[in-house]
Amino acid sequence: MKTVHAITSGALILLLVANAHPQGLRVAGKILKVDYIEEQNSLVVTAVGAANYDNHNKAQLIRAVYANPPEDGIQDYFLMIVRVDGPGDGTTETSARNTWVAYKKEAPWLKGIRVHGGVVVKERLINKASGKDAKPREKIDIEVLGGELYKGEDKYYRIGRQDPALTLKEVEMIVLEKKGNIERVNIIRIQRISNDEAVRELDMMLKDQGIARKEFVEPKKK
Repeated sequence: MKTVHAITSGALILLLVANAHPQGLRVAGKILKVDYIEEQNSLVVTAVGAANYDNHNKAQLIRAVYANPPEDGIQDYFLMIVRVDGPGDGTTETSARNTWVAYKKEAPWLKGIRVHGGVVVKERLINKASGKDAKPREKIDIEVLGGELYKGEDKYYRIGRQDPALTLKEVEMIVLEKKGNIERVNIIRIQRISNDEAVRELDMMLKDQGIARKEFVEPKKK
């Protein structure tokens, strides 16, 4: 058994890696996507990442073990890979999952998960509501405006088709606040009106946050 020490959010994290490869585990270069589901009272976390090299074997998603619970309530994970000798198959994308049995009993403080890569860290909040107390997950409409309407201000977005118009950063802050309760974001593109670059930037932001999205195209109103 190998113990790896890391400092995250001011807390000492002990990563207990069973049967570590002699060459040692290394953190994946970049985290592309993080998702989770609950299966029979277990928390199953899946991470997709990119390696820094193509000659590696199957990844492992390692859950951090704390001396004391983290103050922010976010559980850390590390997507680890083992570099191997010889040529690779050209595949740099890799994925792994981790199952945390009886996580509610062990971590009543849990608010979310954080998966670390070499250069990118991604977080997801945990929606712990269930049954009658559960808040219904919502679908959010975000209308993409034309640049001429708000030229120079980059305010291309209206949430729920209501004013005021917002910048991408303002939209991201609202989405992050609602993240645990969002089922899907509907991107509303108006023909010959919506700014194409604004549509692409919104789609990329939602993709990076792991939020489901669907694009709808509507005709220009007369």
